[in-house]
Amino acid sequence: MKGTHGTCSSNANSIRTNGFRYSNVGHCSVIFTHLNVENQDILDFEDQQVREKFVVYSQKVYERIKGKSKEEKISTTYDLFVSEVEKTIGKTFSMIHVKVQAPQT
Repeated sequence: MKGTHGTCSSNANSIRTNGFRYSNVGHCSVIFTHLNVENQDILDFEDQQVREKFVVYSQKVYERIKGKSKEEKISTTYDLFVSEVEKTIGKTFSMIHVKVQAPQT
């Protein structure tokens, strides 16, 4: 499995100019790795059936998640869905494949 992580143009330009700078105050780091995972051990949100089930699930639970920012509510919805799927089928996934929009900030 190969993956990428995107960022906005201003961040990309800063990385080109200054390189990556590590900070332990809420900033991320980039890790390059090679992952060997069997297909049956991946929950793939790019699969149409999984995506459709997630949309239905998220419509039921999103508004019930209280006291969090929009980004935290979205993240919590994904976490709850994955936990529910794992519980339902009696299996823990080794990898979750999902594409999300870049944050506005």
